[in-house]
Amino acid sequence: AEPTQYRSALRTSRWNNALIRAFDAHDIAILGEPGSLLCGMNCYDPTGEENYRGPHGINLWDCENVTLDGYTLRSAGNWAHAIFRTKNVTIRNVTVQGGHDGVDLFLCENALIEDCIFRTGDDSLAGFGNRKVVMRRCVLNSSCSAIRFGGTDVLIEACEDGGAPRFAFRGSLTPEEKARSASTTASNRRRTLNVFLYYCDARFGALPDAPGNITVRDCRFDGAYDLFKMAYGKHIWCCNEPLRSITFENCRLTGLRLPIGILGDPEKPIEFRLRNVELSSGDEVESPVFLDAENFSLLELTNVHLKGYDAPRLVVRSEGQIIVAHCDDFETVREAPGQSGIQGN
Repeated sequence: AEPTQYRSALRTSRWNNALIRAFDAHDIAILGEPGSLLCGMNCYDPTGEENYRGPHGINLWDCENVTLDGYTLRSAGNWAHAIFRTKNVTIRNVTVQGGHDGVDLFLCENALIEDCIFRTGDDSLAGFGNRKVVMRRCVLNSSCSAIRFGGTDVLIEACEDGGAPRFAFRGSLTPEEKARSASTTASNRRRTLNVFLYYCDARFGALPDAPGNITVRDCRFDGAYDLFKMAYGKHIWCCNEPLRSITFENCRLTGLRLPIGILGDPEKPIEFRLRNVELSSGDEVESPVFLDAENFSLLELTNVHLKGYDAPRLVVRSEGQIIVAHCDDFETVREAPGQSGIQGN
């Protein structure tokens, strides 16, 4: 029997079933004519992930020179695109509706995702262990995390949420609804939890590169719980290699509810930068704290504007360099390590 906890890392496992699959393929493309549609019908599998998820939409392993362009993929039983150990991937003018994740990249190199619309019940962009990834001009409309990602040399620019989440998280359906492949309704969970959740699963073994040099710029999101979260070591999803550096610049976030949460690795602390960023709290904001950080080597806040916070606070729980320039007033508070309550989703 295949080891259940590692089935996603076995390319021939039942978990990797999909409508379209490719192994060891080079110079391939899926090109949609106007109106092209792939539909997974929310396919139910009682032995699948979480005892209900069915096959993915498109599953690629160990491929090279791949183009995906010009189609809609709707209601995939699991992820719309599950792409593993693949080089030179271009995803352009693709729409994902409902289902689970929009695009998952694992241990991929040289990926370009542009001019796509991801309206998903789960993460819009996900994956880890990637190198040289660019995503630009995309709609990331998620009822989980807009970006749940890890990698090296990553640029995400000119993306937005596209309004309130259109599709709810399928995990909030009842077992009976899942079994009949029901669509989600307004009563199911519809809220973007994180704009960016750091992801570094240990189940694929050692990563090829130290994760870092990630830039998110010129992006706009409204109504997400928080801008960024890294809860290193709190869950199997985040216990491989910690993120070394990430920068948010020229971004505007409104309706925030929770603070930026950074729990890094004390041996490999993170450099975290906010440059020309506006953070606006929503009516449901739970705390005046806008950033809670532990195990960082650098916190840089340049031109950070805070709106809607009552006496905003920066909480630091470890030593590290802090650079503040041209920001709205806030109080810096030092508190005990290990008490932030930051948890992995």
